[in-house]
Amino acid sequence: MRNVLALVAYILCASTVSAQDGDDWKRFPDPERFAEAIAKFEAADSLAPPHGAIVCTGSSSMRGWHRRIAADLAPLTVIPRGFGGSTYYDLLHFT
Repeated sequence: MRNVLALVAYILCASTVSAQDGDDWKRFPDPERFAEAIAKFEAADSLAPPHGAIVCTGSSSMRGWHRRIAADLAPLTVIPRGFGGSTYYDLLHFT
């Protein structure tokens, strides 16, 4: 009985994976709209960022936190890298 349940669970999981459209990425806006913001981050990073720092990235909620994130997460050393309106697709593009 356990094997039958495992097989059913496997088939259900496999069917959801195969049902995904391979062209989903086309519905996202072009990530290059953030090229200017990313260029600024890269310029700042070229100035030898602190060793062992934590990169905090995300969308507008992270960007709004930039000015106080260092104090909020002290004693950790953080590098704020939020760019407003971004999605995980944009983050993946610039990784």
